Amino acid sequence: MFDIIKYSYLWISHFKKGVKFDHAGNIDMVLELMGRFDKGSQKRLLKRFEKLPYAETFFKQRCLRDEVALNTYERGTLGKGLQEFWEQYPKRLHEDGIEIGTKKFGKKFNPTPKEKKFWEGIYMEHDLIHFLHGLSTGVAGEISNLSFTLAKSFRFSFFFIICITLLVMPTKMIGKTKRSFKKLKRDVKEVHEIDWWVSDYIKCIFIAYKIGKRSPWILSINWHEYLDKPLDEVKKELGIDDFEFYHKKQKEIEKIKFWEEYETLTPKVQQFRIVQLLRKEGKIKY
Repeated sequence: MFDIIKYSYLWISHFKKGVKFDHAGNIDMVLELMGRFDKGSQKRLLKRFEKLPYAETFFKQRCLRDEVALNTYERGTLGKGLQEFWEQYPKRLHEDGIEIGTKKFGKKFNPTPKEKKFWEGIYMEHDLIHFLHGLSTGVAGEISNLSFTLAKSFRFSFFFIICITLLVMPTKMIGKTKRSFKKLKRDVKEVHEIDWWVSDYIKCIFIAYKIGKRSPWILSINWHEYLDKPLDEVKKELGIDDFEFYHKKQKEIEKIKFWEEYETLTPKVQQFRIVQLLRKEGKIKY
């Protein structure tokens, strides 16, 4: 209970320091939460995983990320897509997660070689969900990813992050003027219609969970076998759903982020940005 209170305080404090709208938080804190709270669930998931036909092959395989980096793939394939994705996100979560767990918890966090390999799979799963479903690393994208994961493999850290994020985000205002979502939408409606409500975070969570329930467990799939195949065919074969609601709302989030940045600009640049926006919206032609 003490640790739950401690990490709740740290998470809330992080957002109160002026973290920008739709920023998902401190990744190192997420990795620490996983190391602290997921040891039991990790062991249960490992036992479940070991019963799968793919498990024996998995423990002998090279890390998927390393496999992708060492090979050349044709454009449009899963392998090429993953190469481009990981070039954008150089942080190696599986290595950082083990390092943070060992540093913070010492002997309490002492995974066996097999458990370390499984941790690696867990972090690859997270990246694959982001890539396959086109989820951002902002709040809506991350909580959708975690909720999708929970549908097949419960872990307390993910549940905790979703709950504490929902507690923090409804009170978070936009930009340096601290405008509420409602006031922002009213102030800019002549220029920009924003179809976004805080409750949309909750919808993203429930929809992602439903998609996760009907999707295959990402960890149960031998992704090495699909690297040379066209990405569209892989998605179709495995029944990977599109997060239609999330992508619709992500466009509205980008509008909010536009106005958040707008407030930091000089009047001259603000005027230029408004003209650009009106042209893009088709409201002026000059």
